[in-house]
Order: sequence, then structure tokens, then C-alpha cells
Amino acid sequence: MASAASLLAIVLDGTSSSWATRTDALTLDQTLRAVMALIRAHYALSTRNQAALLVTTDVGPRVLFAPSDCGDDASVAPLHQVEATVNDRLRQLAHEAAATGVDRLGTFAASLSQLLCIVNRFLRSAAPTAPGVVAAGSRSARVLAVQCSGDDPAQYISTMNAIFCAQKLDVPIDACVLRLDDISFLQQAASITGGVYARPALLGVERSLVQTLLLHFLPDSAARALLNMPQLTLVDMRASCVCHSTMLDVGFVCSVCLSIFCARSPICGTCNARFELPTVGE
Repeated sequence: MASAASLLAIVLDGTSSSWATRTDALTLDQTLRAVMALIRAHYALSTRNQAALLVTTDVGPRVLFAPSDCGDDASVAPLHQVEATVNDRLRQLAHEAAATGVDRLGTFAASLSQLLCIVNRFLRSAAPTAPGVVAAGSRSARVLAVQCSGDDPAQYISTMNAIFCAQKLDVPIDACVLRLDDISFLQQAASITGGVYARPALLGVERSLVQTLLLHFLPDSAARALLNMPQLTLVDMRASCVCHSTMLDVGFVCSVCLSIFCARSPICGTCNARFELPTVGE
């Protein structure tokens, strides 16, 4: 029996503000090389495996490679096509950034949403066993976020929408955090979708990043059941309010649109639903 096709979809944080403030020796170029080593190993496991690579840049999310770039036949030199396509699009991206300038910052939520569109297209392109029916287990996918930017409370709603979309697709979201502190959004993503969350020590990370990626993120969901994978013991599940983008321990939720606010209000600021506030006796 042929093994199921597996997609490894990676989103890499490439915003200049994230890398300009680093105090360790790790660079974006080294991280990209480590990610490409992970993709090579993923392709080496099976000729049916596929990969997608998206980078969050200062000019928005940019796809460096997607399964459609090498056609439906994954056995025709996929790795060669991946590396050639990534190199070509990196050169195009460098010209685009130089010509456009930094006028806006790409966001993780936008990148994750675009990557999930690629994942959904890959999952739905499996050969049907009957009209409108896709063979169960014929394809699987997982997402890996390699992130060095911290939490942005303003992205909470859009990020959570993408996380719940991944959960509905049964796609785990893994996280490799390259910073000193944790990223609560990615902790929640890994916890909700059943992914792996790892924050390697930054001392010497430029030399050990390839090893970290291969050990933690190369095994698929079936292999992870047989391995002792990193487990999240404490997860910051706090939400962000839509009014001030503040992380909350306790808040008020609109029963219509589920927006979260830090203060009680008779009118929802998102959907304009009206509520009768209870009166408290003296």
C-alpha cells in the first residue's frame, strides 16, 4: 500500500523588525537554510511528500513555494524544483522590497491564513473514490510556524480564527519560537490543534537549529504517537480585548459575535448588538 501524501507547510517570520533587534548570532539566512534542510528531510521520507514555504515580510506574506509549483506529480525531481523556485522568488522578493520600501509590516495572522488556503487546496485535491467523496487518510498536512516576533494583541481575533480553521481541517500547528520568552498565541495554537511547541535555548542556536527542527518537527502525527515529544505544561490562554488590544484574565464576551471587551457596555462595539445591563440594588 502506498503511503499517504503529507504536506509540510512552513511559515517563516522574515520581518526586518524581528531580526534587527536580536542580540544572538542567529540570522534570517541561517534560519532559512535550516528550514530548507527540514524540507529536504521531509522529501526524503517519501516520494509523495510535499512542502509549502511562506515568508512573512515587510511587504506582506509571500509564498516561496507551494505544491502546485511542481505539478501534481510529486515524483519528478521535487526537491530540485523546490530549491530552484525558492531561490528565484527570494531574488524577486529582494527586488520588490528594494523598489517598494518598508511601508507596512506583514502579520502572522495574514500569513497563517494564506498558508491554510494552500493546505486546504492540497487536502481537497486528493483523488475521489466516488463523485464528491475524498478517500479517507489519502492526504495529511501540518503547519510549522518559525517565529521570532512576539504577540501582537491586535491580531488576536484573526489569529484565533485561523487556529480554529486549522482545527476544523484537522491540521496540527507546530511552533518553533526563536526568542527568550514564549508566544502565547502559538502556545494556544499548538494546544488547540495538537501540535508541538518548542522554544530552543538561544545560546548556540545558530549551530543547533537544524537538529532542533529535525528532532521536533520532522515526525508526522503517526510517528509522534510512538515518540516522546515535547509537551506543553503551562499554556497562556488569555484572550485579547477588541477595544484596547489588551491581554485579559477576565473580560466580557458578546453573545452574538463572541467579541471580547475589557469593560461592560450596553452595545457591542463590533456587531452593534444591544444588551440590557442588570441593575444592582443598593
